[in-house]
Amino acid sequence: MITSKFYIKTFLVNFILFLTNINLYSQSDVMIFPRRVVFEGNNNIQEVTLVNNGKDTAKYIISFIEYKMNEDGSFVLIDPADTTYIHYFASKYLRFFPRSIVLAPNTAQVVRIQANVHSNIPIGEYRSHLYFRSIPTESSLANENGGNGDSITIKLTPIYGLAIPVIIRVGDLNVKVSISDVNLVIDDNPTLSFKMYREGNKSSYGDIDIYYINDDGTSQKIYGIKGIAIYPPLQYREMIIKLKSDENIDFHNGKLEIIYSVSDDKNINNKDIYFDYYYDLR
Repeated sequence: MITSKFYIKTFLVNFILFLTNINLYSQSDVMIFPRRVVFEGNNNIQEVTLVNNGKDTAKYIISFIEYKMNEDGSFVLIDPADTTYIHYFASKYLRFFPRSIVLAPNTAQVVRIQANVHSNIPIGEYRSHLYFRSIPTESSLANENGGNGDSITIKLTPIYGLAIPVIIRVGDLNVKVSISDVNLVIDDNPTLSFKMYREGNKSSYGDIDIYYINDDGTSQKIYGIKGIAIYPPLQYREMIIKLKSDENIDFHNGKLEIIYSVSDDKNINNKDIYFDYYYDLR
């Protein structure tokens, strides 16, 4: 009789875009701020802070990973053998320290990132993602099912990760964002869809606000989301938004106002309106 025990670790990388009014990125008991890093001009050193507000000690290995953005806003890891996007990677111009972190409960650690931008780097925007991968403790990998006899013990140990974009901008870059193909499907949960088109040589990162305006001109906000990005080389992003429906909103009359505003990376209170679009509901 042969007794077999297998311990299988399944790596579940869970990226959560938790977008709030503050520059914070959070998953479970760990927070990272800022939620994105942008190097431009003469600033070549920036800091990211990782905070453990949980009850257990957390371990993290830090590295760079490369993503491409799909039209639906999702991210997909780029195959290292695919050279299509290699000229967009920022990681080759970046260094960071430390490369691993052990955080006791209610403590924080600063990670310093340095950009090494030479004068011969082509004009453009470069992006990579700084990835914080949690490492389970020995006890979390132990077998919790002490079966007897012929058995296969499978233990799924989720290993979480947090990733934030790190962007380098070289030269005088520009971007414009426009809206098209706006459509509203009215049912129990009205659904608004549209495309956001990006023009230029840098990314866009901003907020969408939607207002319902009735026939007498009264306006009320019915939707808002922060941190909507369009990263090169993506040319457009598709948006599908569920709108709230209540007795004060008549989706057969009036109009919708769709606003996309972009904050200054240095001053989040300074916003530029990239488009302000009115959709007639009649």
